[in-house]
Amino acid sequence: TTAIQAAFTAAIAGSVIYFPPGTYRTTSQLRVLVNNISIYGHRNQTTIKPTTMSGNTALGVITVGYSVAGAPVAVSNIEISDITLDANNVCRALYVSSCTNGYFHNLTLTNSLSGVAAWELCTDNVIAYNTVSNAGTADKFGDGIYTSGSTRMSILLNHVSDFTRIGIVTEASGVTKSRDALIMGNFCTNGHDATLTEFNAGIWVENTNSAIVHSNRCTNLYSATHANVPTGIVLGPGTASAIDNDSAFIITDNQVEDVDYGFIINPGND
Repeated sequence: TTAIQAAFTAAIAGSVIYFPPGTYRTTSQLRVLVNNISIYGHRNQTTIKPTTMSGNTALGVITVGYSVAGAPVAVSNIEISDITLDANNVCRALYVSSCTNGYFHNLTLTNSLSGVAAWELCTDNVIAYNTVSNAGTADKFGDGIYTSGSTRMSILLNHVSDFTRIGIVTEASGVTKSRDALIMGNFCTNGHDATLTEFNAGIWVENTNSAIVHSNRCTNLYSATHANVPTGIVLGPGTASAIDNDSAFIITDNQVEDVDYGFIINPGND
């Protein structure tokens, strides 16, 4: 952990940090708090896996834009790719805060304590070609890919499975709504009951001003009692406040099967 963190901390703009094939054991979050760096492994033959996790377990094996003191740190131009982040059921796999122009691709994100991967208060991030699986049951928020309070997030061509609430979420962070989300070409499957009574869904768009949800497939979303209403795609205004009058939503060419409800669209106040 110390050696890897030292490399992250010492990185300057334009640095590339490469992990050769192998498994790297850690005991605390690896924090990325500098701009303009790339972190990548060797064709997913690189695994970072904590044995234990000190600190906030809602954060990730790799945590971007969030300090040890517990405060967001604005970062930009971060790329992470070709690594397996195996959370070993002690934390999230990946947590990203306050990042502009992030590119997170070809990752395997798995075995989280609760939700697998989260982006909060980010702008112009691309989340693409990732395999996301095995959300934990530590609380009721066992989502695959979760974004909140973020703008122009492109969530593309991910395979999300074995989540315990929702496959892909975009919603508000406090009173800051998400905006202009693009959710396209994703496959969300094998959703299971949340720990508490919660909606289960493949894709959930809430408190988001404008979104395109196109060519996704949501299948095999399961609730033992059906109390959690497994639904393919949910679009709703949420509770932060009414979505803007100029918001536009395009939901096209999605495939939904093996669920209780295909789509739930709640117009809210606007």
